[in-house]
Amino acid sequence: MDEAEELADLDPERQTWPVRLSGTVDFPGGPPKAVLAVALNGRIETTLQLRFREGRSLFSGFVAEEAIVGGSNIVEMLLVDADSGEVWRGREASSEQ
Repeated sequence: MDEAEELADLDPERQTWPVRLSGTVDFPGGPPKAVLAVALNGRIETTLQLRFREGRSLFSGFVAEEAIVGGSNIVEMLLVDADSGEVWRGREASSEQ
């Protein structure tokens, strides 16, 4: 995700928040169609339809500004096969270990 590093450590004094999330999902051998669920701080905030070509899909979506907090934001991405419902989970960014 393009904004992962920025979301991992936001300045609480900042006037604007990055509400648009975008990036690339690389998943060789993955399903041709899937739903990407993006969770911020433990809550799914947006879902996006993906179509893979040669194991890669671009994505872009928006989250509510209220979902983003100053300091550390934990971003997780869940990929759901549109046909079988199988789920893959991965943590994208966090300043917490």
